[in-house]
Amino acid sequence: MTITAHYLDAGHTLVARSDMPGATIPAGDDNRHWRELVALGVAPAAYTPPAATTADVDRLRDAKIAAGFTFDGTVFQTDPDSVKRIAGAASAAHVAVTLDGAQAGDLRWADPAGDFVWIAEDNSVVAMDAPTVIAFGQAYMAHERALVFAAKAIKDRIRAGETVDIEAAPEWP
Repeated sequence: MTITAHYLDAGHTLVARSDMPGATIPAGDDNRHWRELVALGVAPAAYTPPAATTADVDRLRDAKIAAGFTFDGTVFQTDPDSVKRIAGAASAAHVAVTLDGAQAGDLRWADPAGDFVWIAEDNSVVAMDAPTVIAFGQAYMAHERALVFAAKAIKDRIRAGETVDIEAAPEWP
C-alpha cells in the first residue's frame, strides 16, 4: 500500500491509498483515521498555495463585478442579467430626458401609469426619476471600470514576476 498526500488548501489535505483508488481521508487531528496515518509516519509537509495567475485575477475580478455595487447608499445586483437591465434603463432614461424632456422628480417618465422603480439587492423598491437612472447607469459603469483597471494592474504585477496575494491586493477599490 502506498499513501500519498494531496493538498487542497491550507486546512484541507487529503490522503489517498493506492490500494483503494478514489478513497481519501480528510486531514486533521480531529479525524481518527488521520491520526492513525500520522502515527504510521504519514504527515504532509506544510501547504504552500500555488502562485496566483492572471486567470485567477480575471475570475476574482468577475466575481467582484457580479457581487453588486452601492448607489446612493443602496446595494444593487450586478449579475449579467441585471447589468443588461441597468444599461437598458439608463439608455431609456437618456432618451426620456433628451427627447421627451423628462425632469428631475418625475417618477412617471417611463410609464404614465406608474412610478419607475428598481428592486435593490435586499428586495426593497427604490423609485428613480430619469436623471437618477442615468446616474445609476454611470455609477455602475464606474464600478465595473474601477475593478477592470485594478485587475489589469494586478495582472501587470504578476506578469512582471511578482507573487501577489490577489485577494488582499491594494489595487482593488
